Amino acid sequence: MSQAVADALGINLDLLNEADVKIEARTLVADEVLVRRGDQVDDVFVILRGSVRVLGFEDQELAVLDAGSVVGEVAVLAGGSRTATVRSIGATDVASLDAESFERLVLVAPELHERVSTEAIRRLHHRSLLEFISWLLGPIDPHVGDAIAQWVTWHRLKAGDYLYRKGEAADGGFTVIQGRIRISESDSGALVPANYEVGKGALIGEEGLVDDVERSESALAVRDSVVVGVPRDAFLALIESQPKFVATVLANLMRQKTSRNRSARESVTAVLSLDRSWLDTVCGRLVKALEAFGPTSWVSSERTDKLLGKPGAAQSDSATPGDIRLSQVLHELEHENAYMLYQADTSPSQWSKRVIRQADIVLLAVPSDVAIANLDVLDELVAMRSLGRLILAIFHPPRTSRPRDTARLVARWDPDLVVHVGGSGGGDINRLARILADRATGLVLGGGGARGFAHLGVWRALKEHGVDIDLIGGASMGAAMGALIARGGDIDELETEVHAAFSGLLDYTIPLVSLVKGKRVSRKLRESLGKWEIEDLWTPFFCTSTNLTHSRVVVHDRGDLARAVRASVAIPGVLPPIAADSDLLVDSSVLNNLPADVMRRRIPNGTLIAVDVAPSVGPRSRNDLGMSISASQVLRSKFRSGGKQDPRLIPLLLRSMITASMRERDRNVNAGVIDLYLDLDMRGISLLDFEKAAKVAEAGYEAAAPRIEAWLASEARLE
Repeated sequence: MSQAVADALGINLDLLNEADVKIEARTLVADEVLVRRGDQVDDVFVILRGSVRVLGFEDQELAVLDAGSVVGEVAVLAGGSRTATVRSIGATDVASLDAESFERLVLVAPELHERVSTEAIRRLHHRSLLEFISWLLGPIDPHVGDAIAQWVTWHRLKAGDYLYRKGEAADGGFTVIQGRIRISESDSGALVPANYEVGKGALIGEEGLVDDVERSESALAVRDSVVVGVPRDAFLALIESQPKFVATVLANLMRQKTSRNRSARESVTAVLSLDRSWLDTVCGRLVKALEAFGPTSWVSSERTDKLLGKPGAAQSDSATPGDIRLSQVLHELEHENAYMLYQADTSPSQWSKRVIRQADIVLLAVPSDVAIANLDVLDELVAMRSLGRLILAIFHPPRTSRPRDTARLVARWDPDLVVHVGGSGGGDINRLARILADRATGLVLGGGGARGFAHLGVWRALKEHGVDIDLIGGASMGAAMGALIARGGDIDELETEVHAAFSGLLDYTIPLVSLVKGKRVSRKLRESLGKWEIEDLWTPFFCTSTNLTHSRVVVHDRGDLARAVRASVAIPGVLPPIAADSDLLVDSSVLNNLPADVMRRRIPNGTLIAVDVAPSVGPRSRNDLGMSISASQVLRSKFRSGGKQDPRLIPLLLRSMITASMRERDRNVNAGVIDLYLDLDMRGISLLDFEKAAKVAEAGYEAAAPRIEAWLASEARLE
């Protein structure tokens, strides 16, 4: 028996004796179960004669193993329960080696260890491929799966690795099995608006399947990912041998490509913090909130060790059976759950490194009173991040009136987003969960002068209808209203404050730089917004302005709130511009009066509500004043026409300013970037009617409330 086992394993009999391996013989009748999926692992089996069938989820056939094959070796070395059911095909002789014996054997026979690991990787690849195809199409003929497995190539990418670069020769296509891939029109892979990201099931680089061309895009891993490649020659052979199967696969994959305007939903989060017991509480609350959207798994290194039944399994190094098994277990958890919450260790361990690189989002959770002196370990953990988003969540005691000094943490870690939780005006844990699950609702408020007071009425209507707003963005007057809303507070008090703040706003001057001095506007903004920094706002906020020097949109999401809003409302010719590093910043409406695209990049699959109060039709002339005009002509025309107005300077300036940005607005609306587009008709309200805040807010409420109610009803029907 011992010699037969040594021959089957391809090792010298002396090694078996040296390891003191205990062997038991067993004979199976046809269709007898050797091991069952989910069973505890106690033994490794060596097939001496006959063959067995390996069955996965729902008895999908994964493989047939013949004499000389080993069953259960990875689970023994790396921990965990049986991952498949194994049944004999006919009469089969097997040798059983207890787990401790097999562990001793691979220590004295490194060549066996290497061979077992190589075979384990091959089997895991094969299994993953069949499970993926079954997920895509349903159960398939195992012979088809075997044929495909012979042709495909496997690519395990670390976060930041390129799958291919723009300009390279395209020699095949790829399908994402696990992870997240960024497709970029540049060869640098930088995150720009033209990019998009895809996840499991996406077909990428497909032009290389049928044509000898250069790559038109670059593809790199945002997090650790697994991708299957199909070389062109193999694809053409597959078409010839399995035409129906190929047609079905391509139809499914191409159907997914029609939704490229939205990126893959983010679902994997790594949570970092310093205090273990406090972090346990935070993760527990997050899991409960995430479960409202779908199955959620919370995994820590301790939980993983228990899952695999092997102390230290979570800390496995790369290129070991433990690493292979751990990767497979985590892959299975991601496959079975809509959302994954990986709790990092409070040190830069192997587990911490793994989960940070495997996450779509790295969540840095800290209490508001965290001491700067204690943050060195978090610095090390954050430094492990590659391309995944970094979100800083700051937790406040219940009675906190306003966050302070957030800038110190922002400067330290440069997060993509800051979320305040708790306090008197912060969002609760559900807001953070919505952001992590990419289910957040963003509100974008457009410019339109005094018509922007209507945003307050829309805000009231949204609150009354129970719509939770998680992020706010604004342009021009929408920036001013959005900043006040993001600051927090009672809606009635806010409307009263706005009415007082915007009365007597215009201080005209000799128009050498602008029609208005801007002193009153600046003072009123400073009085209303105080010394708030954008990072300290209870609701995540951004506003936009136009860099007149370089003709580009500027996004303000950090720094002095009053100054950012002042730049966003600096109507060229009406208000003086704001200087920034020798550049001039003016009203956002010059280039983008409704920055829905900026918000969409923050919530790729969330709900986006945009409120547009800009007049749909610009000023007209009811009289032909010829090719030149004077003040006396305008006055005479006014009296002759019974008071009918011809174009005036400020309306002409404002309309000219927003004309170009209307194209961007229309593009976003037509492209489906916006989920609820509230284009409010505010006729009868002049762009400079700043004394009518209450009236305009009420008009905005009356116009928006029924449309919000109808939209919510239609959304409920869709669900």
